[in-house]
Amino acid sequence: MKHARLTPGFTLIEFLGVLTLSALILAIAAATLTNPLRAATHQKLVTTITDYDRDTRTLARRTNRPLRLVIDLDKQQIARVDPGENNEAAGQPLRLDKGWQIQSVVVDGNELEQGRVALPCSNMGTMPTHALKFSGPENEGFWLLSIGISGQITEYEAEDEKAIQDVFEALQRRDAD
Repeated sequence: MKHARLTPGFTLIEFLGVLTLSALILAIAAATLTNPLRAATHQKLVTTITDYDRDTRTLARRTNRPLRLVIDLDKQQIARVDPGENNEAAGQPLRLDKGWQIQSVVVDGNELEQGRVALPCSNMGTMPTHALKFSGPENEGFWLLSIGISGQITEYEAEDEKAIQDVFEALQRRDAD
């Protein structure tokens, strides 16, 4: 009588153990990579908005023509518009990356959460001071405050809404004097 010869290999228990360890290592790697990826997409949005604002001011100065920066909260886009006879777009509108939204815009101390806001940009490249509140794919939020004359953009955490209000209150006090 012949005996069955056993071939060397893994048992089902050993295979499941290796599979479980592999899944655990992959989960740790994914968690480790998520935060840097989130930070990179956040920084990309800040850079994109900053560049679009700066380019709008530069275009107005170079052409010696006023423009408008139109923030459409319903369409979630920002566009440069030539306020001439045809109200033509001056370049492509800026659409936010997937998962990001403009929650509100603050101009002259008034916060708007829907509709369109048209910010005039003079032929010298100045705009009214304004702030944009963004929310991201993981519910992270932040503010970008753009100073009208200089165009300097400062980032604030979403919880720093009081700091944004303080800036506009200070501007209103200055204008009242």
